[in-house]
Amino acid sequence: MAGRAMRGGPARRAGRGGGKDDGGSPDFTTYCIRLNGAEKALLERALSRKGWTPTHFVRQATLEKAAHVENVSTPNTLDFDGLVRRLAKQLCKPEVMVADKSHPVAEAMSADRFFSEYSSIPNVCAFTEPSPLALKDVEAVRTAGRLGGAEFLNKLLQECERLVAHQRTDLPPPIDPDRLGDDSENQP
Repeated sequence: MAGRAMRGGPARRAGRGGGKDDGGSPDFTTYCIRLNGAEKALLERALSRKGWTPTHFVRQATLEKAAHVENVSTPNTLDFDGLVRRLAKQLCKPEVMVADKSHPVAEAMSADRFFSEYSSIPNVCAFTEPSPLALKDVEAVRTAGRLGGAEFLNKLLQECERLVAHQRTDLPPPIDPDRLGDDSENQP
């Protein structure tokens, strides 16, 4: 049964290299996949659009996904986690800052704190922190999306969910330790 995939794993062929996709290596692995009718139709539409063979398309998609997972899971020159945190804060929780226009960064404080501590002061400005994305930031997002794919997007959305978790209405109230052992109806 050389070349047939066993259930749950790859089929291994050794010593029969020289094929187009294996670079002439005598050791390569073949994976078999099963597609239902809808999946096969989707693949065929994509193949038609790209002009690729099924083998090339599946191999390319597999290697791209593996690269995405590896890129966002291991340290490298693109700070995926830092970019995720920045974008999530930018999208879900920008902080309005207030400062004297002549020294905007040195004396900046949150707008809530400012208005609770000070009354009317001339030359006051407000801004968000972090600042809006610059061209280099947009390029970094584009690169992260290309290199991290859906894995990068999932990390971004997880951080967004963390930042807005306090807005959820389906969470239980905290447990009051003073009420433990009490037969009160307010106990979760």
